[in-house]
Amino acid sequence: MLGTIALLAAAALAGAAGPAPARAPVSGHSAFADELRQARHTVHTPDLFDGRTFDTIEEGMAFAREAGFGALAERGVAAGKGIRPDVVYAGFSFGVMIAQQLAQTRPGAGGALLMNACLPVSEFGDAWPAGVPVQVHGKDADPLLPAYDPGAAATLTERVLAFLDTIPARED
Repeated sequence: MLGTIALLAAAALAGAAGPAPARAPVSGHSAFADELRQARHTVHTPDLFDGRTFDTIEEGMAFAREAGFGALAERGVAAGKGIRPDVVYAGFSFGVMIAQQLAQTRPGAGGALLMNACLPVSEFGDAWPAGVPVQVHGKDADPLLPAYDPGAAATLTERVLAFLDTIPARED
């Protein structure tokens, strides 16, 4: 195996379309994780939503409000801490906050991939940790959770794999 990635995603929308990141870990993010695995990376995809999926963004947001955004974030951080620290932390949407927190605060983090969002570095410290590479992905004029775009998904996958190739392999 090459590298190890902790992939954290936002609410699980059952209706997300496409074979790569679009709206949800259930279909798009799972397929993205599978593409990374096919490239010989170990990928952890913790379930922050107790196996629940949602047909609409509104249903996912209602669940997050009921469960508590802070509680879901704590669940994600706890899941990340259950994985060895030298991984690349990756997040989509809400998962970015968790991935960024782990990458900035866990000694030995291997790197960070932040997709569809990022927070000011000051949220989790005074500066980005030295020696921890980071890559942030967004899309020009990207509305909240856009429809699946095969070209953008392919470009994202290509760029993520190229980024991961720059990070020294660690023994699993």
